[in-house]
Amino acid sequence: MNLPKISLRFGKKTVKGLPKFSREEYILWSAVTFVVAAVALLGYDAYIFYQDIIERAAGLPPATARSKFSESDIDEVIMLLDERKEKFNEILLKNQ
Repeated sequence: MNLPKISLRFGKKTVKGLPKFSREEYILWSAVTFVVAAVALLGYDAYIFYQDIIERAAGLPPATARSKFSESDIDEVIMLLDERKEKFNEILLKNQ
């Protein structure tokens, strides 16, 4: 049986310097990309499974929620947005 030889080279250079890919190289690199993506997704899925199912079954306390913003920070942002809205409405009224 005469099978085509598939190598991991990036491609043969043509006269203009651009790589010329064969059909086998397209198939190979597509398969490699698929395998890498599948392994990454399965690893992420395993991490979520561990965090959600295994730790809950072990009776570990749930992780505490950490907030990046305090209530005063959120109130300040809301106040700034309200001021911006009022100024915008004033500008609209002036232009009408």
